[in-house]
This record gives sequence, C-alpha cells and structure tokens, in this order.
Amino acid sequence: MIPISEQGKKKSPISRYNLVIKQYNDLINRQETITLQKSHNDFLYKKLYIFHTNYLPILILCYFAPYLSLITLICNIYFIIIHEFALNTYRTNQKKIENPLKHMIYEPQLCNRLNSSYLYYEIHKSNLPMFKFDKNTEDKILRRNEGFEKEKLRFMVYNNEFIAGYYLISEYRVKGFLHLVFNAVLLIGMHALVYSPILCLSFISPVDSLSKCWSAPRNFSNII
Repeated sequence: MIPISEQGKKKSPISRYNLVIKQYNDLINRQETITLQKSHNDFLYKKLYIFHTNYLPILILCYFAPYLSLITLICNIYFIIIHEFALNTYRTNQKKIENPLKHMIYEPQLCNRLNSSYLYYEIHKSNLPMFKFDKNTEDKILRRNEGFEKEKLRFMVYNNEFIAGYYLISEYRVKGFLHLVFNAVLLIGMHALVYSPILCLSFISPVDSLSKCWSAPRNFSNII
C-alpha cells in the first residue's frame, strides 16, 4: 500500500486550482477522454497574494504612503488581470466538466492523518476491505480500475482543503477587486487632501512640486 501525494501547500488561488486540475487529468480521475487546461500562473501573482494574506497591515500602510500607493495600485491591477485570465480558464473548464471531483473519493480522515489535502493509493485488490469504505465507494473504485492491472487498484482520496482549493479561484475575485478599489480610493483621496496641498507632492513631477513648495516660504519672506 503506497500513499502518494505532493508535498507543500499551493497557497495562491491559481496554484490551488491548478493542483486540482492536475489531479483531474490523471487517468484514474479523468472523465471520458476530456482533459482540462491549467490556468496561467506566475511568480509576481503568487507574491502579491502572499502580501494580500500574510502582510495585510503592511500592505494597507503602503496604500496610504505617497508614491508607494501608486506602485501597489499598478501591482493590484496586474493581479486582477492575471486572476481574470485564470477565471476565464476556470469557466471554460467548467463548461467541459461540471464536477472534476466526480471520480475522486472524499475521505478527509485518510488525508488528515498524513496532513495532506489529497492522497493517491496503490494497493493490492485484496487490501481494499482494510479501508472500510461503504459498498458504493468500493464499487466506484473497482469500476474506475477496469482496464488497468487486474490485481492492483489505484485511487485518490481528498479532503475539504482540496475542495476549497478548487472554488477559491472564483471566490477570491471579490477580495482582489476590493484591494484594487480600496487602493485607488485612498490614492485619489490622499493625493487630493494630503499629498498635494500639505506635502506638496505631485505624481506627475515630484521634483518640481517639491522645489516649488520649498521655495514658497523663501519668496514670502523676501516680499516681507
């Protein structure tokens, strides 16, 4: 009996979605001959997601900071663009296969014992009763292994974390847009109320704006 699982958690929504798609495309989980496409993912998207989740207080402070808030706005726009491309792939895949988990086995206890969101088992056919699956699950495993090795069975079990990874890509869209809107509103508001009138900062010509602001008191003293 050999449990097989990838080590390490895929944290970003796209990474976790792609993990599910990778398992679906395995022959033992695939429905008919239909394969699904993974969503585009990249390094910057994953790093931005880490900031969204693990460093939220620091990120919010950046939203208030002059010039940094402009950089974070550009990053959030980039994040949304990548996420929307991924969502398009998600919708396309759903049109092909509504439920990619259909041939997988929901057994959270087995996964939780080994601290994994999913596991593959390769066992001898005679060892199947050891798992104490119900009759429907056993029949499902036996049917899925028809046409493969006669005396061996292969199947995949998953838990709630694995399911959540599939749906996170659509659920996180709202949070991504909230970051973008919050960042943009703060940038515009702080520029109108603080950066420009008080700190003499301009996003278009920061050096000129500072020099004009600093020269204003000297000009005023000369007039006096």
